[in-house]
Amino acid sequence: MKKTVSVFVIVFFSSILVLSIVLGYLYELNWVGVIDTATGEIKSLWDWLELLIVPLILAIGGWWISHVEKLRSQNLKDTEVLVLVEKQRQDSLQKYIDDMTSLLLGNITDEWDEDDIILNAVIISQTLATLKMLDGTRKGILLQFLCDLGLISIEKNPQTQHFGSLDIRMADLSNANLNGCRLYGVRLMEVNFSGATFYSATFYGSDLWQSNFTAADLTYSEFISARMVDSTFQDTKMIRSNASDLVLTRAKISNSVFNNSLLHEASFKNAKIAQTAFAHCILNGADFSDATLNKVDFSNADLSPWVEGKRTSFRNSKLVDVNFDNADLTGADFTDAQIDLRSIKKAKTLTGVILPNGNALAEN
Repeated sequence: MKKTVSVFVIVFFSSILVLSIVLGYLYELNWVGVIDTATGEIKSLWDWLELLIVPLILAIGGWWISHVEKLRSQNLKDTEVLVLVEKQRQDSLQKYIDDMTSLLLGNITDEWDEDDIILNAVIISQTLATLKMLDGTRKGILLQFLCDLGLISIEKNPQTQHFGSLDIRMADLSNANLNGCRLYGVRLMEVNFSGATFYSATFYGSDLWQSNFTAADLTYSEFISARMVDSTFQDTKMIRSNASDLVLTRAKISNSVFNNSLLHEASFKNAKIAQTAFAHCILNGADFSDATLNKVDFSNADLSPWVEGKRTSFRNSKLVDVNFDNADLTGADFTDAQIDLRSIKKAKTLTGVILPNGNALAEN
């Protein structure tokens, strides 16, 4: 409201000034100042500029200096805020580690009931609250700390088993820096991993059910035998990763890239997969049965059997606009699948492929 009034006042007085000057020239009004009283000559545009140029330069210069000072002051404040936030984050992480260490050391020899609900609840609440205050790098440090203590392991650590395995569902690990983390057999279900990076991370044999991997980068990671049932992958990258025997049953996968990954015997049963690339992937013996695949790219992928009798399965699946160009479909099972058979014509080999009607192709 104040801004509107200020603009109106400026426009109003500017209009009066311009109108006065125009009328002064038209009717040669002395009081307007358009006539030089000494010579009687009408002032030119240059005469006006001579009068205005110095005040104008001073005004612009003053404004510029004020503007620069404001920017400098704001940048200083921003830097101070960042330093303060960094300190608070570091203090939060250090306090958490100190508290957990004291708790563990103080009770390491005591006889605790491993189902102690109160103790478990306190640790879980403190963990979830601390994670919300941390930046990506410190989230990774905290998670590795919990794993090293065996507090989030599927198998109980003899040294900390009286605390039980922490169930930190709904943990906020968004934008976490998990690069290089070694997390073997951990339980992290219903966790928010959106925007997290897993470069060269290991989650071997971990339970990651119903977790959110939206916009996460799992490039060069290792998820062998990990279970990601009912998880969400949107705009996700899992390039050149080792995820053999990965379980993605009922997963929702869209606009994602799995190119050049090792995914033999991976399960995508009942998954919904759209606009996703598995180009150059090793998918021997993978299970896509009962899945829905829309605009999925299997070009140059290896979909041949993993071992004799372990075929790559598309049984009862629905395949729409799927690309099998130059893929190895040896022995692939499409029994009862909904598929336009023209989509497999450009495959590198079709030997032993079982068609939707149950008939097998003898050779390519």
